[in-house]
Amino acid sequence: MAGDDEGYDVNQVADPEAPVKYFQYAALRDYLARELKIGLERVQENQEQFADITRLVGQLQRHDDDQQDETDSQAADRQARQC
Repeated sequence: MAGDDEGYDVNQVADPEAPVKYFQYAALRDYLARELKIGLERVQENQEQFADITRLVGQLQRHDDDQQDETDSQAADRQARQC
């Protein structure tokens, strides 16, 4: 009987009034557990990618701020030399 739940199709149409057999319950439970695990892994991958993107955006903003500070400093130096 252990092999019965291995091949059970959880998507099959069944009589809604019929009692659920244990192997049907176990097959559905295992199927849903796999689906949840896959979904959670996808969410975790997306969160990691988002964290990477957020970190890169922060680095770009800091680099842009540094470039702007350097440009402002060079402009101030030129202005001071002209006076």
